[in-house]
Formats: sequence, C-alpha cells, structure tokens
Amino acid sequence: MQTVRFIVSGLLLLIIPFFLQAEKADSLLHAAGSSSAEEAPRLYYQLADALFESGRLEEAAANYTRSAELELQKAEPDLKLVCEGFGNAGYTLNLLSLYPEALQASQKALHYAKLSENLQEEGINTANIGNAYFLMGNYSEAANYLSIALEIEKQRDDKKGMSVLYNNLGKVYESWNEFGKALDFYMQALEFARSLGDSSVLSIRLSSVGMAYRGLKDYNKAIDYMEQAMGVDQAMNNPARIAVRYSNLGLIYQEMGQTENSLTYLLRAIEIFEGQKSLRSLAITYNQLGNSYFIMGIPERAIEAYLKSQEIAEQIQLNATIMKNHNDLAAAYEKIADYQKALEHFRAYSSINDSLYSESTRRELQELQLKYETEQQKSEIEILSQEKEINQLKLRRSRTQLFLGLGFIITLLMLIATLYYRSEERSRIQQQLETINATKDRFFAIISHDLKNSLISFRHISSALRGKMQHLGPEQTSLLVNELDDSALNLNDLLDNLLQWSSSQTGALKPKPAWHSLSSLINKALAPAESLISEKSIKIDVSIDPDLTVYSDPHITVTVLRNLISNAVKYSPMQETVQIDAIDSNHEVVVSVTDRGPGLSEEDMKKLFRIDVDTRSIGDPGKQGTGLGLILSHRLMEIAGGRITVRQNNSKGCVFEMTLPNDLKNN
Repeated sequence: MQTVRFIVSGLLLLIIPFFLQAEKADSLLHAAGSSSAEEAPRLYYQLADALFESGRLEEAAANYTRSAELELQKAEPDLKLVCEGFGNAGYTLNLLSLYPEALQASQKALHYAKLSENLQEEGINTANIGNAYFLMGNYSEAANYLSIALEIEKQRDDKKGMSVLYNNLGKVYESWNEFGKALDFYMQALEFARSLGDSSVLSIRLSSVGMAYRGLKDYNKAIDYMEQAMGVDQAMNNPARIAVRYSNLGLIYQEMGQTENSLTYLLRAIEIFEGQKSLRSLAITYNQLGNSYFIMGIPERAIEAYLKSQEIAEQIQLNATIMKNHNDLAAAYEKIADYQKALEHFRAYSSINDSLYSESTRRELQELQLKYETEQQKSEIEILSQEKEINQLKLRRSRTQLFLGLGFIITLLMLIATLYYRSEERSRIQQQLETINATKDRFFAIISHDLKNSLISFRHISSALRGKMQHLGPEQTSLLVNELDDSALNLNDLLDNLLQWSSSQTGALKPKPAWHSLSSLINKALAPAESLISEKSIKIDVSIDPDLTVYSDPHITVTVLRNLISNAVKYSPMQETVQIDAIDSNHEVVVSVTDRGPGLSEEDMKKLFRIDVDTRSIGDPGKQGTGLGLILSHRLMEIAGGRITVRQNNSKGCVFEMTLPNDLKNN
C-alpha cells in the first residue's frame, strides 16, 4: 500500500478495486501467528496490506495497528514501521467512516513520525488528522492541520501532495461559505493536477472548481466544470466518482429551481452510494433529496429523506449534517403544522449550533412556541365554555407572573453564586501563592543545606591532600582520594537532582517511554552506590525475572531507583542485605526496595514526600538528610504516570515501592 494516504482519506470518496485473492491473506495470517517476536510486526503489516487489497478493511485496520504495537514492544523498535502501521490504520478507518478512531490512529502516527524525523510521514499524517477533523465537522482544526501539512509538502516540493492539500483547504473554506477563497485554492489545485496528467486527480479538481462556482451562484460555469469532471470519470469507468458528480449536479439544479432535474440526479447518486455503502455521501445526498422534495411542496417526502439522512449521520457522527437535518426537519414539520416536533428539532439544531441565545434564534423559538401554544388553545376553546376559557386565561396570566418572578429569583441567585465563586477563587489563588512561597523557602533551605555540607566536605578533603600530601603514605592517600571521589559524586548527584527538580516544576521534563529491560535499568541505578555498598559490606539481593521489560522513560526510572537504593544502603547497618524485587501484573510493574535499617514511624512516613515539611523531624537525627531525593522521586513518578509509596518491613526497616504503568503490554 502506498504511503501517500491522504490523497483519498479526507474530503472525497474513492473506491479502490481489489484483486488479491483471499488465500494470500489467510496464508499470511497463519505465518504471522507462528512467527517470532522479531518477525511478527512486518508479517502482520504484510497481512494488513493483503486484507486491504482484498477489501477486508476492518481486519486490515486491526492488523496495521497490531503491527505497530508489536514493533513498539521491541527494545529498539523501527519507528518508520510503527509510524506507517498507525498511519495506514488511520487511513483505513477513514474509509470506513470511523472518524474518531481514524483521528486517534493518525495522531499516534504523527507522534512517531516526529520522533523519527520522517518528514514525508509527518506531512501525510498531519493531513490525515486535518481530514478527520473536517469529516467530523470541526473545520477550524481541519484548516489548522491542513495548512501545516501544506507547508511540509512545499518543503518537500511534492506537487501531488500540494495539489491534494490545496483542494482540501478549498473544501474547508467552502464549508465556511467563503467561496471566493475556496475557488482560489481549487484553481491552484487544478493547475497542479493538469501538470501531473493524472486523470483520477483531474476529475476531483474539476468537480471542486464547479462546486465553488455553485457557491458563487455562477451556475453555468458550475455545470460546465461538473460535466467536464463527469466525462473524465466515465472514461475511467469509476461508478463511485460518477455518483458524486450526480449528487453535485442535483444540488446545482436544485439551487437553480429545476427540481425535476435535481431529483433525477440525486436518486441516481443514492442508488450507487447504497451499493457502495458510502455512508457519508448517503447522509449528505439524502438531505439534498429532502430539500428538493421540500422545494417541490412535498414536505412528507422531505421528512422521510431527512430522517434517513439523520439516521446515517448519527451513526458516523457527521455533526454538520446532523445539525442541518435538525434545522430542515424543523421547517418541514412546521410546514405540515406539527409544531411540537418542529420545536423539538429546532431546539436540537440551536443546541448544536451553540446559538440558543442569539436574537434570531430566540425569535424563531418564540414563533414556534407561539404556534404550538395557539394550536393547544384552539383545541381547548372548542371544549371549554366561555366561563372556563376566561378562568384558563387568568390562570395562564398568573403562571406568566409566577414564571417572571421565578426568573428574577433565579437570576438573582446566579448573580450571588457568581460573586461567591469569585470570592472563593480569590481565596484559593491566595492559598496557592502562600503554598508556593512556603515551597520556595523550603526548597532554598534544602539547596543551601546540601550544597554547604557537600562543599565543606569536598574542601576539607582537598585541603588535607594539599597540606599533608608529602607526609601521607600510599594507603592514606588512597583513602583521601576515595573520599574526595565520593564527595564529588554526592555533589554531582545533588546538582543532577536539583536540575531534574527544576525541569519537573517548569514542565520542561517530558517522559519518553520505550521498552527496556528492568534488570538493565537496576544495574545502571546500582552503579553510583557501589562505593558505599562496598564500604559497608552491604549485600544487594536482586530477585527479578531477567526477561521482564517495562514501558517507561529510562532516565526517570533510573533516577528514582538510584535514590531508593542509595537511601536503603545509607540507612542499612553494616553487612546487612538490601532486597530488590519486582511484581509484574496485567497493567503495572511494582519494583520494591527493602532495607533492614531502623525504620520509620507511620507519622514520619507521611512526611517523606512533602517539600513543605522539615526533614529534621524525621527519623534518626544522626542520619538526617534533606529528603530532596525522595521528593524528586515522588514528583518524577507523578510526571511518568506512576507512583511511589513506603511501608514498614515485617521485621525491621522500610519497603519503598515504585509502581510503573505498563498498560501497553496487553495491547
């Protein structure tokens, strides 16, 4: 399957003929199921291609996704394959009219295209996202993504891609009724299409120009360009394209007032679309058919067509058509004097259009409400006597006064609630500022404490070396150099923690998860503590499955593990054991670091991860630290979507548990 997926994926419907036999797909399915973890992703990708070409689109989309997810489980995944897998899944889901799912897949593909610096895939998937937004009725987001994609294609000097994106941007502006700007985009797209000499692309561009002229009410030019497009499609024997041209001509003749011609073309289009199961085109064309019946003065037939359009549009979440159907149904029901249903549909239309409180909307609602109430009054007047009628009118007047009073009270209550909310918001912001200031003060205290101690230690050792170097023996010199190295390492760890804490607070730290061996990450975390481990004769007992992998950011994971292991060694007595275990569940991996030190009380455990607490009140005064390592670890796990907790060991000491999310493992 070619990677230039956005040519079809968004703004037009194309049906691709498939010729591969089903046996090929079945053979690949068997091969993929029995393949190794290394080979499986590419085999599932080839299987998806075969399924796509044989017309089994839902299965194709599922296997494209599976290919990408299996590739991501590798230690060093091929990001190009991952990108193309998710991208092809998004393209195929667009063809199936599953636009939210298509959007999600294309967004994943764009993420990995940027990671792998693949400009071609970045342009393709940016365009696919824009197309999905367009088909869901979100034109603002569509224009944004399509404009970005166009700049990428200009950078790549891809004339075919530029032609597609000029055309797609024209569709967006056409939907906004800015037909002049839409025509400018369409003409640029048509110029590229003529230079490329591709008949398939040329028919689309001719049709788009025709629709822009329709919007400008230049119907003769509109029909001329549409018939040129029809001629190209008939020469290619492309029924799906021919159906689109029928639909467009039906719309043009409808606006010209030639409703008989309009019905003829629209019914031809619907017949082909139903055979092709083109849901989006069916929803739009049934709405156009309803408009023709309405113009002809047959509102009952119009309602049937609108309801059929609404059923399909709701099935595929085609928001723009859903909103239009509600508006058209309101007018049709009003025409047959069913004011209750007219009011219901107009309210639904107003809610979607987010214009319930506009002056014109209120006026139309009042008119429909008045007509509905008038019909009720007529029925009541025929039944009630004159005396009852007068009483009923008095009762209505009282109700009106009551409603006005209630409206005033509700407005007053809303005003009071707004003032109260603003007061609470100011109070909340003030509390936040106080908390931030307290945190800042505590943070500076931590920095000054650790920097001062580390630098004093470093200076004392270096001074001893400088002043007594000539009088020291090899063993004493070696000891001081080792202490100097330890002091430098401590200072380096402190600065590293400070930098990471700063990044975590400013939002600059962005996790970059991937699959890694947990054993490898633990080994990296143990390295900085080797000197202290050796000095205290601490035994490190690592009891984990050597094949266990975790989907995490390696830098964050190693930093947290390093801090937990360093603390465990620091607070363990001489010649004790530090235990490192891991439990792999369906959705997460829990890594525990257990020491046999003095332990902590329940009250002290609650203070560990809080920067606003003075750590001098925690644990043994002789072994107090600033707690920055644990505070940083807690913050890093929040950013990575995990958590860190502490509990007492059954015998003595503490158990620190780091929980890593591992949801992708089962995808």
